[in-house]
Amino acid sequence: MSRLGGQGIAVRCDHTHDGQVQAVFDRIRQDQGRLDILVNNVWGGYEHFSDGTEFWNEKGFWSMPLARWDKMFHAGVRAHFAASSLAAPMMIDRKSGLIVNISSFGAPSAMTGGSPTESPRPRMTV
Repeated sequence: MSRLGGQGIAVRCDHTHDGQVQAVFDRIRQDQGRLDILVNNVWGGYEHFSDGTEFWNEKGFWSMPLARWDKMFHAGVRAHFAASSLAAPMMIDRKSGLIVNISSFGAPSAMTGGSPTESPRPRMTV
């Protein structure tokens, strides 16, 4: 990015904590005054497989524990929405900007019994 004249700034942020997300966008507004692109690529729910099921061995979405889906939704779809809702006003003010939501290889596929990990994922292919 720097080679092309831009500036990328890495910031550690837990997207399941709204205050941390808000702080990142406050910092962007204060330090940069603008946001040109937001790439949503956060996902979660895989970090604690102590729910008694084997990962990727579900027989269908109905065999996945709801707690895992809740974690994926909270750290995935909700996090994408939260970041986008904080980015959009900065982009609207300038009448310029791009929000990209990254999904995964499983999003456009139809898996037997429905995909337990992809059902809440945003469906966008570029």
